[in-house]
Amino acid sequence: MKTKSLVLLLAVSIISGCYRINYKLGSDSDSDRPLYTTQAWNSYFVWGMIPTTPAYQAGDVCQQRRLVEMRSSLSPQNVLASIFSLNMYSASTIEAKCLR
Repeated sequence: MKTKSLVLLLAVSIISGCYRINYKLGSDSDSDRPLYTTQAWNSYFVWGMIPTTPAYQAGDVCQQRRLVEMRSSLSPQNVLASIFSLNMYSASTIEAKCLR
């Protein structure tokens, strides 16, 4: 019974913890142009209060290309990293789409 409860609790925390936020900065006319996509983890310690990476700048992420879309998400991998570290470490995934 304890094993079933633990598995259920783990499954609920993983499923409920995922989210994604999209920021569209380009117009629909940009959608037919080739895109360059890059991803990175944004890491924090102590329940998300101490960042381990500096804030991302659009010019640095896109190597001086035009930023079209930015996504911030909490993936299952990010949730598992938080659970296994007892939330002392937390991360989110940052994805940037830039014009070529």
